[in-house]
Amino acid sequence: MSLKKIPYIKDTFCIAPWTEIHFGVSKEVMPCCTYDRYNPFGNLNNNDNLEEIYNSENAKHLRKRLFEGERAKECSSCWNQEKLSKNESYRQFHNEFYGKYIDEVLENTNEDFSLKSIKPKRLDIRFDNKCNLKCRICNSTFSTSWYADEVKLGIRKDDKTNVYRESIPQGVMDFILQHIPTVDEIFFAGGEPLMQDNHYKILEAAIDTGNSCNIRLTYNTNFSSLKYKNKDIISLWKKFQFVNVGASLDASYKQGEYQRKNIIWENVVNNRKKLLKELPDANFEIIPTISILNVYNILEFHKEWVTKKLLLPNDIKINLLTGPMAYDIRNLPEHHKKRIIGLYNEHIEWLINLKNTSLAINEFKKVIKYINEKGDIEKLKKFIEYNTKLDEIREETFFDIYPEFSDLEWYLKYNILKDDVGKKHIIKKQYE
Repeated sequence: MSLKKIPYIKDTFCIAPWTEIHFGVSKEVMPCCTYDRYNPFGNLNNNDNLEEIYNSENAKHLRKRLFEGERAKECSSCWNQEKLSKNESYRQFHNEFYGKYIDEVLENTNEDFSLKSIKPKRLDIRFDNKCNLKCRICNSTFSTSWYADEVKLGIRKDDKTNVYRESIPQGVMDFILQHIPTVDEIFFAGGEPLMQDNHYKILEAAIDTGNSCNIRLTYNTNFSSLKYKNKDIISLWKKFQFVNVGASLDASYKQGEYQRKNIIWENVVNNRKKLLKELPDANFEIIPTISILNVYNILEFHKEWVTKKLLLPNDIKINLLTGPMAYDIRNLPEHHKKRIIGLYNEHIEWLINLKNTSLAINEFKKVIKYINEKGDIEKLKKFIEYNTKLDEIREETFFDIYPEFSDLEWYLKYNILKDDVGKKHIIKKQYE
């Protein structure tokens, strides 16, 4: 028996738990990268049998709920995206690209929502946490470069044996290589995927077996370098069916270099020009994560690159920050929110005049909706405290790089004083 003739609820159904396998940097195995990583299908530290992991109770329970019309809480990222934006969520993307396999996957599904066999069409792989950057909103789980700063912050003990962590054991690597002939797409992220040795083994195996021409490649990369050891990534990409580069670029110039420490902005620009010249058919988009650190600058960055033809207007997908919450734009003072909303509306008007820019417009409207939600001044205080400590370690100064936020310290002192003595007595307290 199978689920093939049983109707499913389209409003909640997602094909990803049937067609995709996500391998995370902490060895978690999940249906996609936006799923709640704290409730995985399984973890390779405990079990590297993918047949068992994809038929675990968590896996069967998720498929059942999505099939029968329940908005599973582990998939809240997609539900939030569908609430805040008209652009497609990750769930909708999967259903669009892999919906052609719906009859096949339901035929392959038992009535208890276990799978008769594991047949991935999309592999989402993070081989390790090796990364050359230490972005402000990241940590050592995803970047080896972060480790020393975490030791200085007192977050981790100085144990150099725990800096680099591989995510994929040999048995799982064999599984990946075995399924190269039948997958449609491989998604690489990290760490930094263009620095991962096993990433190149996968590409070369696909080329050597003659399957590369049938495979789409997708990346989430910091785009800081297009060369690794003796590898030239563009020359390899030319042998695949299609390449989609999602560049995790949050801001430009000094603010970009501050937010993604160790990146050199001039190199990023040159890399973009090189990709345009040598592989013009590749799809390129920026995937900024909106936080206090780039909520202003992203408008300037986007407009400049569109104007210089380094980016098409719609080639931006905005992530809303999920952590650390101290960087959340909802915690900003109301006068900043008002100014930011005004600037975003101006940017949207500029996009309207360019025509056929609805996707980008929806992305920026999403930020406006989000920033209007209630914030927490205590988290804003933590932002200043934490960011100042990190500034001291990295010998940087936030307020020098971000003059638009020069009033934040005054704002927090004012609110602390107001809570202490009451608004009517602030002038008297300041005099004393």
